[in-house]
Amino acid sequence: MNEGLTCSDPIPISIGLGSLSVPGTTIGGLNLHVTEPTSGSTCWNTDGPERVYAVTVQATGTLTAWLPTATTTFQSALFRASTCEAAGQSSCLDNWGAPDERGGELVSFAVTGGETYYFIVDGVAGDQGDYVLELDLSTGTDCSDPIPITIEGQGPIYLSSPILDFADHTSCESGENGGPEVVYEVTVTETDAYTFFMSSGYGGLGKIAYVRSTCDVATTELACEHPEIFDVPLIAGQTVYVFFDRELASSEAEGFTDPYVSGTIIHYY
Repeated sequence: MNEGLTCSDPIPISIGLGSLSVPGTTIGGLNLHVTEPTSGSTCWNTDGPERVYAVTVQATGTLTAWLPTATTTFQSALFRASTCEAAGQSSCLDNWGAPDERGGELVSFAVTGGETYYFIVDGVAGDQGDYVLELDLSTGTDCSDPIPITIEGQGPIYLSSPILDFADHTSCESGENGGPEVVYEVTVTETDAYTFFMSSGYGGLGKIAYVRSTCDVATTELACEHPEIFDVPLIAGQTVYVFFDRELASSEAEGFTDPYVSGTIIHYY
């Protein structure tokens, strides 16, 4: 049985559409001396022992992985990559502002069915302990399968999702609309203002972002913005639905390139 000590023996996981909880520990692991990425990273001094996972997805969609604060007993960091040995050159998140600085890391990104992606659970400043790695594979095409995002602490959350359904299901209550959309189910753990920023889309094409308190009820809209950056005050424990909605380029609509949306959720005190 693989122990996840190195990239040569990652713990294998297979996931279809839905969620999966993976308990684990870095106690007894090795320090792989993973190099933090030089950009797009919040990781520093990740020199604790690690545990390595190889996650194979059974469908194309958005894969989300996070370390809840309630089940993380140490100051953690989370790497992800399409090639294990390249984890240091891909995404790494070390959340901050969570209770005792433990957990809260979350990564969410577009994946292709049948492919394998690697996660490394690491410790900051030599720390180690137990955790539950939560995994979810969603399509985000509509309110029946939104992409779940839980915000704990202050680390920025970077989002990247494929547009799988070219039909235009929703628009702002005002009638403003971009085109097909991706839907996120966002839950916050602290009362504060949260910034939503949609960054993807070809230049000159229509794009818009909006937030609802009830996913399929347009009259519960809390914000609708074009340009696509805005602050929304939310209450601890509240769940809202964020729509990234944009027009397709002709090359995307005709199948020559794969359409996607990307953005960031920011929570700073």
